Amino acid sequence: MNKQIDRKSALMSVEQIIKETTDNSSWKLSVAQRAFEWDKLRVINLIDSLLRGFPIGSILVMDSKDSYYNIDGSKRFREEQEAPSGYEYTHIIDGQQRCLAIKSAFNGEGYVDKDDGLTKHLFINISMDNKGVKEFNEKINQRYYYHWSARSNINNLNDADRKQEKFMPRSPVNGWVAFKDMVSMVQGKLSLKQLQKSSALDEIDEIVMGNISNSIKYALTANTIPVHFLNDDHKDLEDIFHVFIRINTGGLPLSGVDVFFTGIKKEWHDAEEHLAPIVNNESLLTRSSAIICLARCAAKSLDKPFDPVNVQLQHIRYDEKDGSYPLVLKMRELTPIDKDTPFIEAVRWASKVARQHLYFAAGKINHFYLMTVIAWAFQYRKGKELPAVDDMTFIQPIISYLFWVSIFGSKTHGKGRFDRETLSVAWNAGTKGEIFPYDDEKMQEYCFDYARVKYSRPLEPYPDKLSIDPDKLPDKKNDLQYKNSINILNLASSNENMPIILSIFQGVKHKTIDLDHLNAYNYARNKFRIKGNNFHMNYVGLLNYIGNFSIIDARANRVFQDKPPTHKFNSAEGCEETYFNKKFIKTEHCVSESEMSTCFEIERLLEAREQETGGELLRTFIEDRSLRIWNSVLKIVGYPDYLLKTL
Repeated sequence: MNKQIDRKSALMSVEQIIKETTDNSSWKLSVAQRAFEWDKLRVINLIDSLLRGFPIGSILVMDSKDSYYNIDGSKRFREEQEAPSGYEYTHIIDGQQRCLAIKSAFNGEGYVDKDDGLTKHLFINISMDNKGVKEFNEKINQRYYYHWSARSNINNLNDADRKQEKFMPRSPVNGWVAFKDMVSMVQGKLSLKQLQKSSALDEIDEIVMGNISNSIKYALTANTIPVHFLNDDHKDLEDIFHVFIRINTGGLPLSGVDVFFTGIKKEWHDAEEHLAPIVNNESLLTRSSAIICLARCAAKSLDKPFDPVNVQLQHIRYDEKDGSYPLVLKMRELTPIDKDTPFIEAVRWASKVARQHLYFAAGKINHFYLMTVIAWAFQYRKGKELPAVDDMTFIQPIISYLFWVSIFGSKTHGKGRFDRETLSVAWNAGTKGEIFPYDDEKMQEYCFDYARVKYSRPLEPYPDKLSIDPDKLPDKKNDLQYKNSINILNLASSNENMPIILSIFQGVKHKTIDLDHLNAYNYARNKFRIKGNNFHMNYVGLLNYIGNFSIIDARANRVFQDKPPTHKFNSAEGCEETYFNKKFIKTEHCVSESEMSTCFEIERLLEAREQETGGELLRTFIEDRSLRIWNSVLKIVGYPDYLLKTL
């Protein structure tokens, strides 16, 4: 504790905040606090606010002899620390995210990127102001150009490196300096010449640099950040948790899960550390979904079981007989540190099954769907070893369940009843040592017996062909083949389903992928222009169907998206921006030779202004390719038996 600080509310500068959070006797984190969760954009917005003199809200602290967490933004899970006997530290009750954001930039500690695990430092551009500022736009509303990078120098990068760096559009090529170096220069620890040399600068705008320097100096030294100290009446740990919850629910930055887990940590201080076995690279669960899944499985395991689908504080039930909290105790029991349990094994196994058989789609599946599989595996493992991940007798029902409830949106239509009932059926089957109960009549009912599902399901799930041209039908409203084709295409081409279906079709395993039109949307749309803003909309509308898409590496998508097919499939040596560049494109596009030729012919016809002929060939291409994708995926996932029986 810094005895020099008045224990009353005060205004502090950035330098004071850094000092209070880095000294040996620095502020600590209250055990009520969640992990550091801000993304890079939120950190940039806070730094930009400080440079522009905007208020950033207050920080709430109090002196306490209770246990604490050390301030560290690089760790997802923290180890509880005990204060020396009789020693008081200042605990941050609210404001951790802001303090760590300030330290990441102004103190040069960097930001640990959750996607790749790299520590990235903030760069600011001193060659120009941001001309693309858009009012009321969170992503494009900074006065200066900012960029996070793990490189020591980001000036004059080649095109490939800039794509990999994911620079914002129209960002400067030169004039970048590490923000921490600018701070050092303002503090007199680094000269301008040293700054230029370390950054290999070619461009400096003296006005821009002067404005940034003055803004940094003001932020460092001006007392503008309110810090409020709780008085002695609020030193009870229970009060700390209530204060944290009430502050954070007032402005809604906390989710319901965070509020619930804050209450859990009141009785289980090292709960964050216990989450590590189920929130890691082997698990598909996020921190929030892991907490919900753990709470549900723990609650179902109690002597008086219940299912807290939507976790709330009142679910932390007090047992008056022995003064314990059964749910908290059971959650701790299921997730010991450095030791496997059937629950931990179930999370790891279910994640592995989904990744191996659904590829990238595993990461797109709603976690509530996965919880049902985890619940089955948890109960099954209590009696038997979990089956091999390639034992299709056990795996096929799980794959079919995960895929089809995702495609039909069963949770959306069934809401809480779907969540509770599917987990209950799976739990009971696992307890009996049976295979996952996908074919169970009740399970099929809870998954698919909804009006919206019945309306959207294909009338014939395995068609011989698709026909999506209503103009060629005598009665399109009653033509079953047309209805069937439209239902398949609507299911396959929705924004939620398309990445799932295409990733299974292409075997995509990468995290950073995107969708690309084989016949570029903007390119082809303009070719269907009649005059002015009039288009052949019947053909333009076809461009968004799944048959016209492929999954490629996200870094290439922005380059490809408006290019015609002859550019995308350029096999000439040295051409980087092509599907055939194996060093650049990380996914197999699965476009056949005949499909490629058709794309080229469509392009030729559109260039020749033969719009009707080109449009009809585009329709045929979409029908044929969509059917190939649909049937290929169905060979892997099968089709719901319940729906087949009721067709």
